[in-house]
Amino acid sequence: MLVHVSDAQEPVDDSFLIGGPEYRDIVLAGYDRSWPDRFQQERARLEAALGSIAQQVEHIGSTAVPGLLAKPIIDILVTLEDVEDEARYLPALVKAGYLLRVREPGHRMLRTPDLDVHVHVRPQDSAAARANLAFRDRLRADAVDRDLYAETKRELARRDWPTMNQYAEAKTDVINEILERATGNVGPPEARAGQNDRGRRTDPLQRWTAASVYPDMWADPDQDPRNSEGVSPDGELATLLDYLGKYRMTLLMKCEGLDAEQLARRSVPPSLMSLLGLLRHLAEAERDWRSWVVPGEPAARLYGAGDGDFKGAASDQALVDDAYADLVREQAATDAALAEHLDLGERLGVQGIAVRELLVHRVEEYARHCGHADLLRERIDGRVGQ
Repeated sequence: MLVHVSDAQEPVDDSFLIGGPEYRDIVLAGYDRSWPDRFQQERARLEAALGSIAQQVEHIGSTAVPGLLAKPIIDILVTLEDVEDEARYLPALVKAGYLLRVREPGHRMLRTPDLDVHVHVRPQDSAAARANLAFRDRLRADAVDRDLYAETKRELARRDWPTMNQYAEAKTDVINEILERATGNVGPPEARAGQNDRGRRTDPLQRWTAASVYPDMWADPDQDPRNSEGVSPDGELATLLDYLGKYRMTLLMKCEGLDAEQLARRSVPPSLMSLLGLLRHLAEAERDWRSWVVPGEPAARLYGAGDGDFKGAASDQALVDDAYADLVREQAATDAALAEHLDLGERLGVQGIAVRELLVHRVEEYARHCGHADLLRERIDGRVGQ
């Protein structure tokens, strides 16, 4: 499984930062043999504070890799049963001297006042926790990948970065490349053509399709739920609803076969978009469209103001399940509201929008985001098709 993670100092959306973005010089140091001892000191402090609540306390990040240059920050992974239940662990960590810096779904990061230790708290067996360990272990074992990562950091450190976040984001591509080799996730047989016998990529991610009858399609006709026999629908209303339904299905098909980490991955940087973000965004859009039709105050936003639909799309299976449920519920509610208005020329709401215009807009919104989904999915595992 390929997961998206940027070492231990991974990019975090600004809205999740306690205290907002910070400017800090990117200073790399040669490997220091005292780093493992410092980790053991912090490990003892964490275990004393948390007791049996802590399921893992692991040294991660560059300071955990002998011979690798690094920012002199000790990164530690702590896994717990439920990260969202802060009352069970956060007061103990604060009492032990750590300060909360990041609060995002499935992840908390605390640090020492001297900013030389970062403690990443994640759910036990989460994809991100596994990725942190897989990345560390790969760099410990593979000198070529270790050198590749070191050179990438040297090159990026020469530049001026407004925030640590942007520096971390710039490392994402090479980290994901190394993680592909670490986890052996190279897609289906067609996508493995560019790998040598050590699993190292020798050419870019290969495009592939599950379709054989019409290779430009997503699936063969007998496996495609959009495939309908017979003539097209009669009438303008039926045609618009048919297009809307098929674009909705297309979006779901682009998400099929992916885990929470892949769905949440922002695979076309610097865009905030992810497939999970699109599911959440369209649930939000359906709710907003209903306010154009139904009298009264608009319903509260599902995911908060601004880009909360995209920014909050984290790699958590509970968030994925909620997004699918939200989308189905909001689609059904908006469909039901419009089912009472079958005259395409009827004007609705305060703004007097025509039913026809609203239906065309819904089709257009899904269609353009299906285009985004094409690119996002291709950059995740290489799968393509209409």
